[in-house]
Amino acid sequence: MEPIIAEKYARALFEEAVSLGAEKEVEADLDYYMDVFAKNPESFEFLRDPMVGREEKKKFIDTVSGKNVKAFTKKFIYVV
Repeated sequence: MEPIIAEKYARALFEEAVSLGAEKEVEADLDYYMDVFAKNPESFEFLRDPMVGREEKKKFIDTVSGKNVKAFTKKFIYVV
């Protein structure tokens, strides 16, 4: 993702988290995803693979997220 685009997504996520009073939760969720992807780089590559369909990626995110991630953050991950 281009840095300018990534910055816009990050800003939008932060602003929404602030409006919901959920900054700490979103930060914890993102830390969780970073940990998952650091321990399993192939899972990140799976999500980046253009040959993998959107629904398959969504199911994967749901599985990885389990009950550890707030719905708001998970929806954001679906988008990016």
